[in-house]
Amino acid sequence: MRRYEVILERVMVPYHERELARVIASQVLDARLGGPAGVVDAFQAAQAVTGGDPRWPVPESASRSDVAAVKRWRRATEAALDAVERGFAHVFLGMSEEEIELARADEFLSIVPTSNDLPLPARLLLAMGIEIGWEITENSPAIIRHYRQQAIAAGYTGDSILNSVSDTVMMSCGFIFVSRVRARIVIAVALVFEIFTACMIRDNLTLNVIGLIAPPIPDIHEWQAGAKH
Repeated sequence: MRRYEVILERVMVPYHERELARVIASQVLDARLGGPAGVVDAFQAAQAVTGGDPRWPVPESASRSDVAAVKRWRRATEAALDAVERGFAHVFLGMSEEEIELARADEFLSIVPTSNDLPLPARLLLAMGIEIGWEITENSPAIIRHYRQQAIAAGYTGDSILNSVSDTVMMSCGFIFVSRVRARIVIAVALVFEIFTACMIRDNLTLNVIGLIAPPIPDIHEWQAGAKH
């Protein structure tokens, strides 16, 4: 069964109540578009016509059925945003009609189709299993010998139990974080961490992967060797 997650942008809802707002919006979308599968179909149909974002202009060459598909999606999202506004009317108390119009002018609702039917706890357990399997593999004699060929890992004898447990805990925290934020935020945070660790200790996940799957690269070897001085 196809599912989706509601994305609300610039919607005047308290942060701690955004999950409730998403539930309200999804209920309206489901009712107007025929359930989760219908919502996903309508969203993808509108995307196909506009070439990406359903808010983009409809091409002049679009057929009447294509225009109708975009209008159907836009009306459904407007109805969902109206329902959210009614559900959180207290946020707008004391505001004039003009102020409310301005506040709602930039509101945007979209969805992210999801095909994974596994609940979050099951996916977390699966990810933990993969991480634990990697920790065991990483501390095998063959992998340790391979890591020792890198300048920064000379004398490496494997991770301690505390280190392996900490890696698994941090992976789990990262998994939960990633499940709750947008992809662009995840990418930005990952890039910051990679650049920060490369600058501070001349090592990061990217260099670890390169060192694991590729033969020693002299330039990287020399650069990392400089970290000891």
